[in-house]
Amino acid sequence: MAPCRSWLQDFRFELRGRLKEGTQVIKVESLGPSMHEADLFRLHPDRTAADVARWYKNDLADPAPADVLGGVLDSHDITRVVWLRRRFTRGRYVFHCALPMNLNAKSGEPSATHADLGMVMTFEVGDSRREIR
Repeated sequence: MAPCRSWLQDFRFELRGRLKEGTQVIKVESLGPSMHEADLFRLHPDRTAADVARWYKNDLADPAPADVLGGVLDSHDITRVVWLRRRFTRGRYVFHCALPMNLNAKSGEPSATHADLGMVMTFEVGDSRREIR
């Protein structure tokens, strides 16, 4: 099984490779120049990436619009490569970067994030052999 590859770049995600049901590995690389993170969510039915963004802005109040599946941080080293291994089921997923634009932002204070600039990506996992480009 060849891993999927994901690139984090100001201010977008790119995903290449096959994603299908079962255990999958995604190689995550940051192309910079800014630090990024890739939070991974499985959307609940009839929910969207915009619902995830609102949920973040609302201090993660219940009910959540998605299942939180973890993710990756670049650990202040944009050359770091991270391997994300997850068991995927059919459904719609979101990568979301919640890093604040102002790295001196204080927790609990409103701050624009990378997601506000479009660093959000929705993708679908099914049993097809469709190549994502």
